[in-house]
Amino acid sequence: MSNRPLPKFKLEIDDMVTSYDRNMKIIDREYRLKTAYKNGKPYNHNEKWYRYKCLKCGNTDWVIEDAFICHQHVGCNACCHPPKKLVPGINDIATIAPWMVKYFGNSEDATKYMKTTKQVIEFVCPD
Repeated sequence: MSNRPLPKFKLEIDDMVTSYDRNMKIIDREYRLKTAYKNGKPYNHNEKWYRYKCLKCGNTDWVIEDAFICHQHVGCNACCHPPKKLVPGINDIATIAPWMVKYFGNSEDATKYMKTTKQVIEFVCPD
């Protein structure tokens, strides 16, 4: 095991991230050990992860620092377009496209899918 110091975080807890159409607050952070390979040999390194709360939709989740700050400027996975995470009341079919609810056999099923889902859903004729 190496005695090298851990890399420093670029953001502090309670920092706000408001660039690139994001409105998020950092609520926690942690190091996660990851095994990587170089020249076919494994080595361990620490990744920096942030827990955020989206101030637009209220979603909380974890994101790796490189994707969040350095290169990709990743935002909330619930209110981004297209959304990556289903959050009922935020990005489900019943909330985003209520006109589609009548095509579900059970109206509660409309909260189990996003409008952009690639899953095949069997609809019921409303007439």
